[in-house]
Order: sequence, then structure tokens, then C-alpha cells
Amino acid sequence: MNELIMFVAFIIATLSIFLDFKKPKTVLFFLFCFVIFLEGTKWTIGVDWNSYYDYFYAVDEPFKSMQGGNLFEPGFVLYTYLISSVTENYSIYLSITMVIVYGCIFYSTSKITNNSFVAIFYLLTFIPWYSGALRQMIALAIFSLCIESIIFRKFFKFMFLVLFAFTFHITAIAYLPVYFFYGISWLSFIGLFFLAFILSINSRSILTLADSTLGSFTSRSYLNYLDNIGVVKTNPLLGFIRKFISLSGLYVFGMVSQKNMHPDQKNNIKYFLMISTFTIITYFVGIYFIRSIGSRLDLYISSIFFAMAIGLIDKNLKKKSNRFIFFIFVTSLSLVFYSRLGFDDLFYPYQSIFYNIDFERVFNTCPRFDPFCN
Repeated sequence: MNELIMFVAFIIATLSIFLDFKKPKTVLFFLFCFVIFLEGTKWTIGVDWNSYYDYFYAVDEPFKSMQGGNLFEPGFVLYTYLISSVTENYSIYLSITMVIVYGCIFYSTSKITNNSFVAIFYLLTFIPWYSGALRQMIALAIFSLCIESIIFRKFFKFMFLVLFAFTFHITAIAYLPVYFFYGISWLSFIGLFFLAFILSINSRSILTLADSTLGSFTSRSYLNYLDNIGVVKTNPLLGFIRKFISLSGLYVFGMVSQKNMHPDQKNNIKYFLMISTFTIITYFVGIYFIRSIGSRLDLYISSIFFAMAIGLIDKNLKKKSNRFIFFIFVTSLSLVFYSRLGFDDLFYPYQSIFYNIDFERVFNTCPRFDPFCN
């Protein structure tokens, strides 16, 4: 299923380079409906399926749960309760959630990048693989709406959206610093980068302090992340090489595209590249210290900010040949990600409410009804 989404997005992105879509929003809407249909009708597929499926039928006293008997964030608890009180059909719940997630992400990306289908293609090469992590995806979708507030310096709207995202997934609080990076000099950025690097080394101490000072729900959530501290069994050097090549390519194409950019767009691409550079920090945290937080922050940055940078570069490369070369580069990044995917048992064989309905999947990656296994 996810490969089909990637393929259709690839075809549309390729056509967008060589053809001038007179009605790009219509094409985008078609792609949106196609994705929602596949994502909303899937069955027993993806990360955390059991956790959210079971919880949907178990949430019956949300306010009591939020007072200490629930391990999920209050926004998600209330959201799930409201939908479950209207329908007992999990596919409807899932479809509504996917409309929110992809609707927000498609809207913000197309608006900031002027309907760049290359940016949309990049997003669709990996977001479907994580879409089962409903709380995180909703938080990511809400944050995508913050980008416009950052660019136009609407601090209170930005704060409201971040705090709203925080009620769905606690790691969304990490979005707060990104507001203050817009418009800073490269020298200031380098200083902040090294400061963040030092803080990442002491990330366990910081989380321990947060656990001791924040409320009961937050404390329990952070304790989960502390329990996930450890070294990832992967090759750190290869990871850094991948990050370096990805960022270097974005910087090179970014410099080429800036010749045709409006000054405001130059500030935007500079900002997106700066934040994208922080994937080095999140990778470092994930490899050596806190796997769960490092991977989540990396997903947040790699998705939205990478996509925004890709979209602006795509739209400001005037020669079709340059745009196509850049598209090949973006496709290569997506293929590298795809080649490193694991957990085949979560996605294969494909199953939906219309297809392969008799198949019984055995989940070996997460304990059943474990809200923290995501």
C-alpha cells in the first residue's frame, strides 16, 4: 500500500516538473483523496495498531482517566472519546484522523512551497510508514500549521498551536525553540548548534530534572523515555555520512536556487536549512542517549523542515533540467530511507477492510495494549 502511495506521488511529481499543471490544487486534492482512502481503510497494518485499536474501544471515562488513570495525553484522550461516542467503527475513526493529519500537512506544505509536488512526494515516501503512531502524527500535523506563524512572527498563535500539539504527544514541546531561529545570523546559529550539542550530551539529566518538576502525567510520560535510554545497534559513521550527504545536497541546490528567490524566500530557505541541520543533533541523541526522543525529533525535523526546504528549492530552480536533477537527488534520499525500513511483519502482507480480510497478523514488535510502545 505504502509503495503504491509513493509510486503515484512520484509520477505526479515527475509530471509537475515537465508539465505546467493549470489546476495544481485539483491534482493535490486527487492525491489527498487517494492517500486517505488507502490509509483510512487499512487493517492491522503499521506501528502501534493494537495499542490504538484497543484503546478506541476502551476509552469510556476520559476525565477520570486524565486525572491519573491514563497513560495517553489529555488531548488525545478527549479526541478519541468524542469520536468513539459517535461511532464504534474504528475505520471511521482512523479515516477522520488521517484527514486531519494529511489535511494539515498537505495544506501547510502546498501553501509555503507554492504547490511543490516534489515536496509532497518527499513527505509521502515516509509519513505513511509512521502514520500508525496516531498521537505523534496528529502532533506533527498541528505543528505543520505553525510554520506560517513562524515566518510571519505570530508568536501567540505559534505558542497556542505548539501547546495544542503537546496535548496529543508530549515530545511536541521540543518545537518551542524553533520559533527563535528565524532571522538569526549564521554565526548565532553555529553558537546555538554547539550549545544544543552540549545539551544533548546531558539529555538524561535534563529529562530527569523535568520528571522531578512536572506534573504526574508528564512525569509518567518522561519516565517512559528515560526507560528507553540506550545505544542503538547501528553504524554511527554510516548514519552521519547519510546526514552529511543529505544536508550538503540541500545546501548546494539551495545556493543555486537562491539566485531566483525573493528576499523573503531567501530568509525562509535559510531558516529551513538551519533547522534541517539539527537532524545531526537528533541523530546523535537517538544513537547514543535516548532512542525514543531522538527518533521522534528526527522525524519532526526530517519531515516538515526538509520538505519545506525541498519545496522552495524545487520552485526556484528555473531550468527544468536542474529541477529534474534535484528531483533525482530527492528521490535518492527517499530510496535510502525505504531501503532501511524494518518491521516487515507490520506492513506485509497488505490488508484492508476490502482486501485480505481473513488474514490474522501476529504482532511481534509491541506488547498488546501498551500505550508507550510507539
